[in-house]
Amino acid sequence: MQESDVDLNALIPQLWLSYEDTALSRGLTFSFRSTTHAIARSEPSLLRALLDNLLSNAAAHTPAGGNILCDLEEGGNLLLFSLSNTCHDLNAEDLPRMFEPFWRKDESRTGGKHFGLGLSMVATYATALHLPVRMKLEAETFKSRWGRCHCR
Repeated sequence: MQESDVDLNALIPQLWLSYEDTALSRGLTFSFRSTTHAIARSEPSLLRALLDNLLSNAAAHTPAGGNILCDLEEGGNLLLFSLSNTCHDLNAEDLPRMFEPFWRKDESRTGGKHFGLGLSMVATYATALHLPVRMKLEAETFKSRWGRCHCR
């Protein structure tokens, strides 16, 4: 795996541009906060794919009028990335299944556009990059978080 420097403060807003029109049409609000000079040392194409799948999943599954918040912070020599989005239909029993290939909470709502592979691909990319990924529910918010991406 060929690692190089990746500027996450530039990459994340660039990736979001692909979902911005759809998000705006659904009344979604996207916020990106970074408290650090976020240069990560990683394999660029895998890291890009991981982030793109997380953003795509949030844009597709956040209910109309909801919020998506992307946070990037430094913890020592590590970068911590969190993506939170409004959700109303997930419960604690769903969390262990969310990285399973082809799992969808409600297949009737996908309209044939989603196949339940996005988060399973995130898990695969994270494993290849040696990044832990955690998910949790907080009130009516779904949060994905990964860390241990070395910063420069």
